[in-house]
Amino acid sequence: MLIKFDTEADCAYMYLKEQIENGEARRNLDDLVSPTDLAADIVVDLDEDGHLLGLEIIGASNIMSALAVDAGGRTERRQYPVHLDATKDLLRAPLTSNERTDVTRVLRLNLPTDVAGQIDLHINNKGQLLGLEVDRASEFVHADTLAAATRV
Repeated sequence: MLIKFDTEADCAYMYLKEQIENGEARRNLDDLVSPTDLAADIVVDLDEDGHLLGLEIIGASNIMSALAVDAGGRTERRQYPVHLDATKDLLRAPLTSNERTDVTRVLRLNLPTDVAGQIDLHINNKGQLLGLEVDRASEFVHADTLAAATRV
């Protein structure tokens, strides 16, 4: 999974589909989390078939400070692994090597009921994003993303 950090705009974009074509995002979901639960805004982008393209994090420095790099106002790109547990139909994207041990809270995004899957954010005790899980991945995530994921 590619994450682009724009330090000047204080945003990050998590690409769950490797390449998103211009105009491919047909539906943007926002107001998915309460400001009291997370110190950033999350926007989820879906294609016309309802497949997950990516997540935009507005106010990224508030929840991704451990990952963010001072790029001097430039955009910084980083690649992170994606794991698929086919038996649980779960796609995992850890952003730190100790993500599983440091998670103190799982925050489920309030996606509309017509969306095929669920997205859970893994947060530590400092409110920092450590990773995410996508439930019902076979219905919700693009086939090329699933094919590229490491099987666990």
